[in-house]
Formats: sequence, structure tokens, C-alpha cells
Amino acid sequence: MSKEPLQFHEESPPDVEGYLPFDIGSILALCLAAFSVGTFWVAGFSLLGVLGMAVAWRSSMLARKGKRAAIGGYIGLLALVVAASCTTTGLAYQSFVRQHLARVARVQVESWCDLLAEGRVYEAFELHRAYRDRQIVGTSLEDYYREDLTYGLPEVLPETEEERMEMQMSMPAVPAWQELDMFFETEPARTLRERAGDGQMRYEGLVDVEWDGPDTFVSLRYNLVHQVGGMERETPMIIEMVRSKYQGGIYHWAVEAIKAPARGE
Repeated sequence: MSKEPLQFHEESPPDVEGYLPFDIGSILALCLAAFSVGTFWVAGFSLLGVLGMAVAWRSSMLARKGKRAAIGGYIGLLALVVAASCTTTGLAYQSFVRQHLARVARVQVESWCDLLAEGRVYEAFELHRAYRDRQIVGTSLEDYYREDLTYGLPEVLPETEEERMEMQMSMPAVPAWQELDMFFETEPARTLRERAGDGQMRYEGLVDVEWDGPDTFVSLRYNLVHQVGGMERETPMIIEMVRSKYQGGIYHWAVEAIKAPARGE
């Protein structure tokens, strides 16, 4: 009995008149377009939107030239519209939010500098502290910062070990006056404190906006122009403001730090 050689079927699809393969790239483009919605929160997602537009355009062209199934072209066109809309609208929203935060932070900075110019250093330093750590209205800030009230012991010491530990935990690591001196002892904060009254603060633009949970950090570039020995001198600085959200949805601003710009900034 003769044996016939084994016959194997080809894996490629049969040649059928009018058959066109489906372009998987259109599905990829639609997925990338969906992720581009993240541009409203993180500007980096716009890169996915741009990539999605490129893939969607390729899929649409292949379908238009008759090299791929028409359904792939329709999906690619949908992905192109979604990616373009989300990317452009998201970037515009990001720009609007950043500029809005910069305007509000600028008002806060200029009000804070006015306090320094008027010699109200204690009030200015209070705006550096977190809102929950600030002194209540009516407190004599001069007494609070000049005297070492933060280390004052209560008249009646706690009796239990737990109460003593709570008292120690509630006491700050350093006295208030030392916190103030540490904040203004380095440049350019020291020059700003000394020259805010006779100098001029020039706003030079927004540096960066960062979100960290409920807190928003806004960095602004300023240049303090003042006179030293009859010569005009400029002291560039970056003032970092932080906007914190408290219970009830109320926002409070604080001067987080005053830094000298790094080289190239």
C-alpha cells in the first residue's frame, strides 16, 4: 500500500476577492488616544496623544489606499479626533491653571514683601509657617518671637508618663525666634529682609508648578534691585509658594522657601 506524502495547510488566509486584512494599528491608536485624556492632569500624557495621532494617521492612509480594511480607517479616524481633542484641550487647560496659580501666588508674594518693607518681620514669618502652626489673632507676636515662650513649662507638671510624652511631643524642636533667624540667615532671604524697604522687586516669570497630594508648589522668579554704596545691585531669587488645602476645601498660602537660582535657570 503506497503512502501519500502528508499535506500541510498554509497558515496565510486564502486569496478571496475583495478581502483586505484588518490593521491592528488602528486599535493601538485608539488605546493611545484614550490615555491622552491624562493630559488634563499630567502634561506628559500629551506625548501619548501625539503618538496616537501618528499611528491613527497611518491607519487611515492605509485604509484609504485600499491596503487595509475600511473599518480600520474609521477606527483610526476616531482615534485621531479623540487624541487631537484631548491633547490640545488638555495642554490648554494645563497652561490656564499654571498661569492662574502664578497670578495668585504673585499677589501673595508681593503682599508678603510689603510686610518686610514695613519692618513687620514677625507677621511675614508667620506666613512662612503652616496655617495650623500660626498664632491666633490677638497674640503678641513680638512677645512670642522675642521671648522663649515656646519652651515655657506649665505651672503644674503632668503626673502620668503618657501626659508627659504628649507635652514633649507638642513642644517645637527649636524656639520660635530661632526658627525666624534660621529662615532669614541665608542668602537671598537675608538680603530681601534687609533691602525690601529701599529695593524694588521685579517679577520675571513662572518657574514651575508641582502638585503633591493636596499641596500645590508654585515657584516664581524675582530680581531684587537695590543700592549698595551708590551702585545698583541685583539679587535674583526664586520664591517658592505652597498652597495647602484644609478641611472644608479652604486654601491657604505660605512662603515655603527663598532660593538662589541655580546656574542655567
